[in-house]
Amino acid sequence: MNRLRHCTKSRRRTKAQREAHLRLMEKRLIEGTPISAVIPEAMTKHRIRERQAFKDLAEIKRRWQEAGQQIQEETKMALGMALKRREFLWYEAVSKGDYRTALEVEKDRCNLLGLYLLDLKEKVRLLEDRLYGTETTETCKIVA
Repeated sequence: MNRLRHCTKSRRRTKAQREAHLRLMEKRLIEGTPISAVIPEAMTKHRIRERQAFKDLAEIKRRWQEAGQQIQEETKMALGMALKRREFLWYEAVSKGDYRTALEVEKDRCNLLGLYLLDLKEKVRLLEDRLYGTETTETCKIVA
């Protein structure tokens, strides 16, 4: 009988409370609060032990990692769809004999794939030329 009374006075959190605690900890981390400050804050505010605070932190990190992987997959899918659209437009233009459009579509596809990237120093030089008015017509075309 004594055991039952002890169990009913347990300080276990409900799932809703845990989610609320996780949201608050996550908010503090997103705001830039260091982990060394978030853990003690969670311990005092939510009346949890240090071990549980670190478990909550691990859960937040796991969720962030999962969200990042999902975004990567969605980005890959979006890139694939964009490339297929360009491919379709390219075939349409070539079949109609519109080679100017076909070349523009191909250029856009190559930009999506990152084939025409300028190195950072070259971009900075070109932007400085534009800023200080020392640009030529050729540099305007490259930057645009």
